[in-house]
Amino acid sequence: MSHQPYEDLIFSDQELTKQEAMALHDHLQECDACYQLSVASKEIEGWFEESKMIEPEPGFLTRWQIRFEAEKSQNEFRQNRAMLISTIGGGVAVFAAIIYLIWPMIQSPKVYLVTYLYQILSLFSVANLVQGFASGLSTSLDNGIAWLLLVLGTGFITLLSVVWVVSLRVLSRPRRAR
Repeated sequence: MSHQPYEDLIFSDQELTKQEAMALHDHLQECDACYQLSVASKEIEGWFEESKMIEPEPGFLTRWQIRFEAEKSQNEFRQNRAMLISTIGGGVAVFAAIIYLIWPMIQSPKVYLVTYLYQILSLFSVANLVQGFASGLSTSLDNGIAWLLLVLGTGFITLLSVVWVVSLRVLSRPRRAR
């Protein structure tokens, strides 16, 4: 036999219906465990009703507020100290990582200087290539087909850009549950 529904009725804060009260009464007549639980529950409720609220000592609120403010300031101090220590520790770690990464460059700067000079010369070479392509394109744009291809290409790139922006807008919109 399941005692759970009757235990729920025993501990219910709401007024029982006539049928629930009859069913509980009949069950309590048959089940000693639920009867003991009901008696204990009523006894505890009686204790709560008989007990008086203890008034706090005079000045309790003031003392509590002072202690609360002191604990709050101590917690803020601890948090600030922890944040400062972690920030300094992170800064030291970043500084150590930077030193570790540039240490070979400090020991042999000639190799890095030659590498960076090569990169700059490569950049000039790419710029020269782009300039040659642009001048070749401008000379070939004398006929109408080249202009048509340029306009169509620009339109296609514009269309792709619009689709890209709209896609980003749709995908980044927050989702709402309906």
